[in-house]
This record gives sequence, C-alpha cells and structure tokens, in this order.
Amino acid sequence: MVVYLRPYHLFAVIRQLATGRTEEDFNGIPEITRKIRNNSGTGIEVVRVFDDACNLCAMRKKSPNGCIWGEKYICPSAKNIRRAREVDKSNDEIIRDLGVWVGTRMEAIDILRLAARKRPFHYSKNKPWQNQYESGIKILFSRDVR
Repeated sequence: MVVYLRPYHLFAVIRQLATGRTEEDFNGIPEITRKIRNNSGTGIEVVRVFDDACNLCAMRKKSPNGCIWGEKYICPSAKNIRRAREVDKSNDEIIRDLGVWVGTRMEAIDILRLAARKRPFHYSKNKPWQNQYESGIKILFSRDVR
C-alpha cells in the first residue's frame, strides 16, 4: 500500500500520531495516519499535486478549471496566489532539507523519522501544534507507530 503526500503533510501525520484516535485535522491526515498504523510496510510517495490528504479533505471543491494542485478541484490554499506560493516554497524547502525529491518512495516509518530528524521544530511558530508534533516525534521513535 502506498500513500501519496505533499512534503508538508508529512509533519501533519507526525502531529496526528500524538493525538491518539482524536481527529485533529479536517483533511485526510487522520485516515492516512490510521492506514499507516494498521498496515505495516505502508509506503509514502512524495508528490507536488493533490495528495491523499487533499483527496479526503472537506474543503476541496469541484472546479472545472482546477487549480495549481491539480485538475477538476480547487483548494482554498490555491485561491490566494500568495498562499499558494508560500505552500510551494515550503514544499521545496522540505524536499531540500530531507534530501528527497518528487517521486521518492520510502516506507512510512522511515520517511516520517527522516522528516522528524531533519525538522524537529517544524511548527515552531504555532506552539500548540509544535507540542503535538514533539509528542508525535516521541511516539515515532519510541515504538512502532501502531
């Protein structure tokens, strides 16, 4: 089984690990985290377009023109060009920091641990999220994610 994720969603999965079964996001992150927990050997492939988190997001809407992230749908983050550029820039920085590229496929546990090692303070501007993220990192390194 393979999960397709944009780089910045890696950190949301780690944050979700800390919340247990409580769903912290309105997108597909809780479901993706369950898949990773329930299926050892799940892979993650890095993508730049709508990913599995987006595909399950309640905020994604049908659009005949699509958006920067893909065809047939629009995401609120793509409506504001400044925000879309920030997201794109952030994804580029994450790809660089992790030493991966679009199309990289790794076992989920390995790429999530890599992300945590390379960016331990990813949510430093949002204290509650950073606290959850740090708790997720502890879970990620202390045992299997299940």
